[in-house]
Amino acid sequence: MKLIACNEAFCEWADCHDQNFDHWPIERALSPHLESNQLEELGHLLDVVNDRGKPRFYNFIKNSAQLEEFRIEIKKLSNENQDLALFIQPIHPSGNKLKSILNNIPTAIIDVGLDGKILGCNPITIDTLGSENYADILGVNILKFFHDHDRPVANEIIKSIDHFERLERELRIIDLKGNKKWLSITVTPLFNKEGKVISILSIAKDITDEKKALRALKREKELTQTLINNVPSLFFLFDQKGKLLKWNGYTETATGYSSQEFSQLSNVKNIIIAEDRAKVQEAILKAYELGSYQVDAYLKNKTSAPTPYLFKAKPIIYHGQPCIIGTGVNISTRKEFEDALSAKNLALEAANQELNTFASMVSHDLKEPLRMVKNFMELLDKKYSDNLPEKAKQYIQISRDSAIKMQDLITEMLNHARLGYVDQARETFNPEVLINAIKELHQAQIDEKNVKFTVHPLPMVEASRTAIKIVFQNLISNALKYSAEKETPEIEISGNDLEDYWEFTIKDNGPGIAKKDQELIFLLFTRTKASGKYQGIGMGLATCKKIIQQHGGHISVESALGQGAKFTFTIKKSPENFA
Repeated sequence: MKLIACNEAFCEWADCHDQNFDHWPIERALSPHLESNQLEELGHLLDVVNDRGKPRFYNFIKNSAQLEEFRIEIKKLSNENQDLALFIQPIHPSGNKLKSILNNIPTAIIDVGLDGKILGCNPITIDTLGSENYADILGVNILKFFHDHDRPVANEIIKSIDHFERLERELRIIDLKGNKKWLSITVTPLFNKEGKVISILSIAKDITDEKKALRALKREKELTQTLINNVPSLFFLFDQKGKLLKWNGYTETATGYSSQEFSQLSNVKNIIIAEDRAKVQEAILKAYELGSYQVDAYLKNKTSAPTPYLFKAKPIIYHGQPCIIGTGVNISTRKEFEDALSAKNLALEAANQELNTFASMVSHDLKEPLRMVKNFMELLDKKYSDNLPEKAKQYIQISRDSAIKMQDLITEMLNHARLGYVDQARETFNPEVLINAIKELHQAQIDEKNVKFTVHPLPMVEASRTAIKIVFQNLISNALKYSAEKETPEIEISGNDLEDYWEFTIKDNGPGIAKKDQELIFLLFTRTKASGKYQGIGMGLATCKKIIQQHGGHISVESALGQGAKFTFTIKKSPENFA
């Protein structure tokens, strides 16, 4: 495009008095006053006006030092050549400040004519409407951008603009790139000096991301509420006064209360039976103090018997005030099992007590006749030994020894039966003390056989002192009983402190135990062929095994014929497995 004519003011402004500027390119005439990007933008506007014939406005700064700004109004003349006319007007410097503000705020500002066409806008509007230059926006009817469902609303606002001072709406648009967006739009009518509405000021903020976040949050809340309502557990929320604020459908079903009845309850404790309300109140206070707490209580039901529940309470802040989230799980099956187990335990305890009493009575009743047999055999041997033949003396001795053996057997059986009923309170002690006491008891035998007795440092244990002493007593007695006959007998005791157990080993150099017999020796009344020549009734190792199992441990043997035996047993450190 080239200049055809201009007035003197333009000549003075363009500083072209001494030059023939007719038919200059418009860019050459304006280049001293416009930057390259401004020239490019003005070129777009000239093309739009030339194509559509509608007036367009353009602002630019002539001298940034003086903050002087000019406004160009472009019109298409109605002559036969349809030339364009440019009207350049200076604007007060303060206008540039306002423009700077409007150009930099992150909100779209649009001047809309009463016919709906966009008269002007700030830079952010171009991005909001999906464009890259003003030419695509200016002069376009703003209704073009609105979503089909929201276009009637926007049209109605334009038509009734003179009926309100300010109006806010959230409407959807589809920008020039096809992107759907949500805008928060505020519209205000603009008036001239005569008070007549001349255009509409529209301020639009892109809230698409906020809408997406709100929709996602709403879906999340709906999903959470659906899950809560369908979980087969009680779920409710109440404040510090016990007033119910929220609850799920299962809570209504479990209690028989309707939603309206729940809302009228003065305190959450009203859904608990009276006998359990005190401990529920204590649990609530504990939850506020400790951060969470749980309690067993019976839930009331309007039409059926109360049901046991395990209630859990956790404090939260809800709408700025401390509240409690409560959950409850039906534990009817657990209660039934516990009650049945308790009844069985009581019955078992009674049966065991009765068995223990019976064993004591039988022991007493059997021991007394045996004592009489033993005593009379001893009297018979003492008074009439000189008058009896040798065979009779042997019979007396056999009868006496059998009575003693029977007494020992009854005593061992009674001790074995009573394991678990005698006092087995755990205490901390050093096993070396027990071993020293056992050594003193067998000192004569140790000296007679010249036994090499070695005890390595042992760990402190927590167990039943009496029971563990029985274990060491049996194992040491066996080691002494079966000690080597052709060489110096050796007994070695050691211990280890493991992660979950204490471990002890008693090793001897006796005749050893055959592989096939190593499992049998821990059974009641079981003796191997090799042990037949030694005195005993076959209960010691069975008793040891029972004690070790009651302490959560294990006992085993490593041996071979002619190579001695090594017995190893463990005691579990955790007291819960101690029976």
